[in-house]
Amino acid sequence: MCCRQQFTYSILLIISIHFIIFRIESLKLAAFISFFMFDIGDGMYRRGGLLTCDCALYNFRQVVRYKKGNAKNILADTIFKHVSIYSYSPFESWQCIPERITGQPVQNMFLTLNDESFICTNDSLTPPCPQDCKCFSSAVNNNLFVDCYRSKLTELPGEVPEPPNKGDKLIVSFEGSQIDLNNVNCHNGNYGWLRNVTTLNLSNNSITASSMAIERLVMCLDSIRELYIGSNQIQVLPSSLQSLNLSVISVKGNRLLCCGAGWIRNWLRNNGSTFIDAADIRCLDGGGGECTLIEYNHCMMECVHLIQISSYLCSS
Repeated sequence: MCCRQQFTYSILLIISIHFIIFRIESLKLAAFISFFMFDIGDGMYRRGGLLTCDCALYNFRQVVRYKKGNAKNILADTIFKHVSIYSYSPFESWQCIPERITGQPVQNMFLTLNDESFICTNDSLTPPCPQDCKCFSSAVNNNLFVDCYRSKLTELPGEVPEPPNKGDKLIVSFEGSQIDLNNVNCHNGNYGWLRNVTTLNLSNNSITASSMAIERLVMCLDSIRELYIGSNQIQVLPSSLQSLNLSVISVKGNRLLCCGAGWIRNWLRNNGSTFIDAADIRCLDGGGGECTLIEYNHCMMECVHLIQISSYLCSS
C-alpha cells in the first residue's frame, strides 16, 4: 500500500510538470494512471481510503479537465478509450478530503470540488507556523490556512504567518484546543495577525473568558468575516460583536445567561442568516432551566423580576 501511494504521488508530480510543458504528454500519463488506478474510487488510498485534496491532486485534475474539455481531440480520445472498459469512469468516481480547517472534513468528488479547497503544506513561512500547528497555502491563490486543531496551546500565539497581499484570506483554526482569551490584547504590539484574520475558529476550547476579555478580542478583529466560538463555557457576550462585519458567526453550545442577552435575541431576529445555528442557541434562565434564545420572552420576564428584587434589596 505504501509503495502504491508513493508511486501514485510521483506520477501526479510528473503530470504537473508535463502539463506545464507538453499537454499531450500529460494526457498520456493521465491515461496511464487512470488505467492503473481505476479502482481508487472504491477506497484504496490514504486518509481512510480517500485522496487528500492537495496541490498534486489539483494539478492532476487540471489535466483531467483539459481532456474533458477537448473531447473532440482524436488523439485524446484514442489515449483514453481504454478507460471505458470499466463499469464507471475512474475520474468521475474519485473522491478527496480537504485538510481540516473548520469543522469536520467532508468527502467530495474531486472533479467538482471548489478550487480553494485544494491546499498545500507550506513549511517556509515567516514567521514560522506556530508550534503544534500545520500551515497550508491555497493551490490557486495566496490564501493562507493555519490549522491548530486539537493543539496543546493554552493561549493564542503572539505571531502567526500571514498571506503576502492585503486582499488575501487568513484562515486560522484552534478548534478543540485549550485556548484561554484572558491575555489577548492587540494594543501592546502582540497579536497583530488578529487584525488581518478573516476566519477564526475558537470552537470547543472550554473558554470561560469574561465579557471584557472577549471585548478585547473583538476590538482586534478588523478584517473578520467568519467567527466560530461555539461549544465553550461563555456566559456573557459583549454587544460589540454586532459591530463586526460578519457573514458567519457560531455561538451554539455556550452557557449564555438569558438575563442580559436581550441584544443577542434581537440580533438573531434581525440577522438570522448570519448565525449558522440560530435555532439551537440556548440560554440559562434564573431558575436553572434553559430557553431557546430566539424565543425567550418568559426568561426575559424572570430577568426583569430578578433585577427588581435586587434593586429593592439594595435600597432597603
